[in-house]
Formats: sequence, C-alpha cells, structure tokens
Amino acid sequence: MNGAQPHETRSADPGRRPEPEPEPVEGVSGLAKKAFLDGVDIVTFTSSSTVRNLVEMLNGDLTALQASFIGCIGPVTTATARELGLRVDLEASEHTVEGLVDALINHFSTG
Repeated sequence: MNGAQPHETRSADPGRRPEPEPEPVEGVSGLAKKAFLDGVDIVTFTSSSTVRNLVEMLNGDLTALQASFIGCIGPVTTATARELGLRVDLEASEHTVEGLVDALINHFSTG
C-alpha cells in the first residue's frame, strides 16, 4: 500500500475526512454570472455552501437556472437548493463526487 494511511486511500468517504467548505473567489463572480446568464446545461452542487454561493452570486435571481438540469450530491444539499427556490432534477444515491458523476452518466446515457 506504499506507506499510505488507510484514510488516504478513501478520501471520498465523507465519514473519514471532511472536505473544506468552498469560498467564493473574488473578482470571478462577474464572469461566472455572465456564463450562467448565457445558459448552462448542467449545474452540479457538492455542498450546501456551493448552492448558497451561486444563489448569492446571481443576487437571488434564479431565472438563469430555470432551463438547467440540476444535480446534487446528497439530501442535505438537495434540501438547501430547494429551500433557496431551485428545482433539483437528480440526487446522487452515493453521496460522493464519484457518486454524483455516476448518477449523471446513468441518467444521461439511459434518458
């Protein structure tokens, strides 16, 4: 196992090592907001803070997301998205980034 500790091989396991909360990047919101206003096909959220940050960046105007397919990593993130007025189209059954990617692949390859 090349000297790695067991938790290092399972970094996607949320019970082992918590992920840091993402923070908004200064100066990027204008470009990102323009991209969302131009239209985004798929939006994924991996934490409640990513939902809050996007809604804040859009100044609460969710119009740009109405045509987007929205996927969430798990039930807490889904609840936050819905509380903030977003429609959630997909929730990963395995609450990891890999689980969210797999859920998206399965959805779009069968749908």
